[in-house]
Amino acid sequence: MFFIGFHPGVPPRRSYPPPPANLLSPPTPPEALLTRTPKIDATLENRIICLLMNYLQDWHRPTRQFRGRSIFNVESRDGDVIHQGEVGLDSLLIQNCGLATMINNLHTLCVKIQIYKTPLPHINHEYSLLATIRAFDAGGRTIDLPLPDKGPVNYIGIRHSMVSEPNTNTDSWDYMNFEDVLRHLRTVGLLMYDEFGEERTEEESMEWYRRLG
Repeated sequence: MFFIGFHPGVPPRRSYPPPPANLLSPPTPPEALLTRTPKIDATLENRIICLLMNYLQDWHRPTRQFRGRSIFNVESRDGDVIHQGEVGLDSLLIQNCGLATMINNLHTLCVKIQIYKTPLPHINHEYSLLATIRAFDAGGRTIDLPLPDKGPVNYIGIRHSMVSEPNTNTDSWDYMNFEDVLRHLRTVGLLMYDEFGEERTEEESMEWYRRLG
């Protein structure tokens, strides 16, 4: 399960050996690789979520520092950027989601993927993956995104967090590579949003969680 939280305290430091030779990553669920298409009357948030989920399905190059395995094989990470990409107005991603005319003065959408690893008491850690989209005008200035129920925000994103229990094997996180990050974000996007970019109910999310095992 995934959790979001904050716990004070600093645990004793630990060492991190090389990754196990037999550590295998499961594939992305096929349902998470289906193209998301917003409804005709979709909200701005629905459209951006569709674009973000479609973007995450493609192959992308991580930043140079994170091109190998073991991106969490350190004591902590504080929002390290492991990927940053731009989506221009002429992109099919923007056109297919109907965003070109919905955001005033839009020139570019920026997709950023960041990672966090926070030490907690008793040698626990909180691991987090965050994928966000921000809008920029031709001058490189951030455009606030008007969301009727939330007010203007400067980004929309998908976050996946996991808090490790004491004595739990965290190899699948500590030795994660960039493709693993994409797989996790695709999967949590599937749990949180449907094929139209609309937020699932808690019951729907739990049903998908059980279905994916």
